[in-house]
Amino acid sequence: MLNNLDLWCNEIGDAGATALGEALKVNAVLTDLNLHANDIGPTGATALADALKFNAVLNNLNIAGNDIGDAGEAALGERLGQRGAKNCLMLCLQPSVVQQTTSPFLGGAAEPANSQTHMKNL
Repeated sequence: MLNNLDLWCNEIGDAGATALGEALKVNAVLTDLNLHANDIGPTGATALADALKFNAVLNNLNIAGNDIGDAGEAALGERLGQRGAKNCLMLCLQPSVVQQTTSPFLGGAAEPANSQTHMKNL
């Protein structure tokens, strides 16, 4: 059973993120997904966010090092706000992606864990 998928620096882009989003909609076992530095933009981030509506088992999503922009951030923020305490998700973003420490899209959920990454259990 595959619980952890690490695709760090594989340049999957929006097309790959969209395909992963479709797979996540029916995923029942994957709990950790690392998509760090994969050339994912707003379209791919939105596809991943849409998948979270159907996926309650993913606990960790690392999308640091991608330029998801405001649209991707807003889509993820909306989905994170809809997940209950039983379905918490650790979202990892890089400061270059989230321009503010307290993101208006994440509703203050992006708090500095260190100088490189923003993380919070939601």
